[in-house]
Order: sequence, then C-alpha cells, then structure tokens
Amino acid sequence: MNRIDVSLNFLWLLIAILAVRGERGCDETQLLQHRMPGGKDESQLLAAVAEAYESKRGLIISGTGTPQDIQPDHSGSVLRSDFPPMIATYIGLIFDPSKHPEVLCSFVVDGGTDHRKSNSGSLCGWAFPQFKKMSTRCDFPPEEYVQRYGLKPMADVKQYGAEAVRVWAITQASCSFTTIDDMLLAEGLFWNWVRGISKEDWDKWGQGRLGTWSGPTGFNEIVFKGTNEADWVAIYWAHTGDFIRDWSQTDKAMRKGPCCITVNQKGRWCDSPSSRTVIEIANLDYVGWGAQYDYTGLSAYAARAANSGGSNMFRILPKAELCALDCTSWDAATCDGWS
Repeated sequence: MNRIDVSLNFLWLLIAILAVRGERGCDETQLLQHRMPGGKDESQLLAAVAEAYESKRGLIISGTGTPQDIQPDHSGSVLRSDFPPMIATYIGLIFDPSKHPEVLCSFVVDGGTDHRKSNSGSLCGWAFPQFKKMSTRCDFPPEEYVQRYGLKPMADVKQYGAEAVRVWAITQASCSFTTIDDMLLAEGLFWNWVRGISKEDWDKWGQGRLGTWSGPTGFNEIVFKGTNEADWVAIYWAHTGDFIRDWSQTDKAMRKGPCCITVNQKGRWCDSPSSRTVIEIANLDYVGWGAQYDYTGLSAYAARAANSGGSNMFRILPKAELCALDCTSWDAATCDGWS
C-alpha cells in the first residue's frame, strides 16, 4: 500500500467518524466510554465475564482496600458457577477473562493471608504455629484435598475470642497450591463433598462460633505474583438480591457502593473519559468476610449448584446511571471503610 492509498483510507475513516458523530450526536468522551481494553466493547466484555464464570477456569476478581480508592489487593478470588456465590468485598476489580495471572499460592478457602504474613513473614506461610507443618505448600495432588481437610483438622484454636475453642480448622490450617488450576480442581472436589455433608456435622462444625472461625469460607483466595494495571478491565459492585432497576426504591446504604465508585479519582470519576466499565454482580448468597452458610443455605446451594449460570449474575451498570444517583451522603471520608 502506497502513501496515497494510506491517505485516502485515513480520509474515508475520518469522514465515517464525522458522519457517525453527526447522526448520533456523540463525542470523543462517549466513544472512549464504550471501548474496552483489547478492543472489546461493553457487550463483548460482559459476555466474556459471564462465559468465564460459567467455565472451569472461572472469573478472577480482587477486592479493593477501600471503596473510594479502587486498586487491586495482593490477593483475589476465583468465582465459578458451581462454587458458592459469595464475595468478600462489595467493591473491587475484574481481571481480564482472556488472561491467566501468575500467582504465588492458591487456597481453596480464605487463606487469611494477612494473618499468615504477620505471623510467618509470608503471605503463603503459616498463620498459627500449631499448624506449621500442614499449612504452607500442599505436598499432595489436588485430588487428595478432601481426604486431608474434610472435617479435618479438629483443633482447639484461640483466634478472636479470649478462650481457645474446638473448631474445624480448615481456614487456619489449609495448605496452598502453586497453581490456580490445581486449586480449582481441589475446590471443585471439596464443594462436591461438602454438598453431601450431614446436617449434624454442618451444624456442629461448619460455622464460626464463639468468636473463632470454624469450617470453610464460601470463597477461595489466590495471591498474585504481580499484575498489570491494564489487566483489570472492569470495576464490580456486588450485592445480594436482584439487579437494581429502580434507584428511587433504594436507601443510602444500598447506594454506598455505587456512590463510592464515583468518588474515585479524587471525585472526578464521572468526568473521566477513561473510567473502567462497572459491572453489577447480583443474586449473591453473601457479601462480606463472614461468608458461610447455615445448613438451610448450604442445602439450597447444593440443589442449584449443578444448574447455575452467569446470565442472572452480571449486567453493565451504565456510567450515566451511576453519576445521576443521589450521593449526598457519601464522600471520600465516608467511603473510607466498609461499614
């Protein structure tokens, strides 16, 4: 192709762009808002997110430190349609579904990595001295995880309360796998086993009590080796219940998540043409760190696990909709925390 051809092609492209702007009245800001990393538009991104969630590889997310400063944490979780629909934090980021991040370690349950770092000096180390020998690297194949941790170990643990309490110490003692794939294989087998646990055992061991954690969390934890800013392609806002269709029927507490998103970039998020797409994640069973079922919840999850899908979980939350909300109750100070 010679220079004349290139110039003519560029001229026709410019004419086409001007024609679109004339017909639709859109500007450069609007064009930028509907283009995603890698050339995807919002509908393509949403389809990729739902497809990843329904696949065996899952959808990777990372909760943010505070709602008004959205940055990926040192760790995240892999969501999958056959796993419990639970998320630790209601605001965070979604990793590019077409990519696979490098990780330092991967836990089937919440690894309590901050606690591990404080006690052993490593996010992938041990959290409690009594579990030093079993809570670092998994020295067995993922197919054996249930054998090692199904209602095991039972131990007296002093975690948050004043006294040691006998618990199913899977979160305190769990080892980690070196790859996400091995962790997902182990987790799939683990929750398949949990779905058949007896009511007596779950009521006794499957839920935290007396200020000390007992039993598994409904989400896993992966520790990133390092990620690029551009790999985090969307912001998520997560909640229980159906999608929000009428904001006039919501209170200020429900609007905190969306409003705190708009507080980002020093309050200029709504004016930024490069802001990430926001995806609403709805119909979750639980949002928060205490992510566990009672037996009724476990039974309901077990009944629908094989038939779940992503179509009723994700939708694009339009920027114009977010920026039109009544957010007078929320600013950088009131968004600096999760309560």
